[in-house]
Amino acid sequence: IQSMQTGLLTIADEDGETISTFYFEKGAPRWGRFEHLNGEEAFWQLFLHEHRSGTFSFSNEIQVRDDWSETGALARQPDEILINAIQMRDQFEDLRKRMRNTSAHLKRQKLNLSWDNPELEELRAVAEEIWQIAYNDALTLADLHHRSGYCDWKIYRAVDEMVHAGLFSLGNDRDTPRLAPIKQ
Repeated sequence: IQSMQTGLLTIADEDGETISTFYFEKGAPRWGRFEHLNGEEAFWQLFLHEHRSGTFSFSNEIQVRDDWSETGALARQPDEILINAIQMRDQFEDLRKRMRNTSAHLKRQKLNLSWDNPELEELRAVAEEIWQIAYNDALTLADLHHRSGYCDWKIYRAVDEMVHAGLFSLGNDRDTPRLAPIKQ
């Protein structure tokens, strides 16, 4: 962002497989994909991803790719996207510590979704998607990562709220929920 360059940033895992690509125009991120996520969700997930070894490359050749779609577009100001990503990363660490068992099963406890928290209205769409994904199957947080169109921070935050509201339980098949208590 600070370099004000135009081109494509590609990030690969330790096996050389591309996990994300981001197109920058004069330093502003304009399009992105991270694994199966697109746009801002992809940019934010980049900051939440557990970094293992890998490589990145930047090509300043300007080229339009067939797989670029409107869903991958980033329209906000670069500083706003970056600040949001850093805030999410910091908050995600707390969520991850409290919800440390990513293999615990998420099970619906109610027939209908009730999302009454106006302070978390921006997470309503995330909660609705999770509700539909988990309609018949007990899923894990790791499963949701691969099946949801949202970054992990939003998934964890929505699940945390739904468990707190009694809409879901999170635990082993026969166990009670495994969330650690929130530290005040």
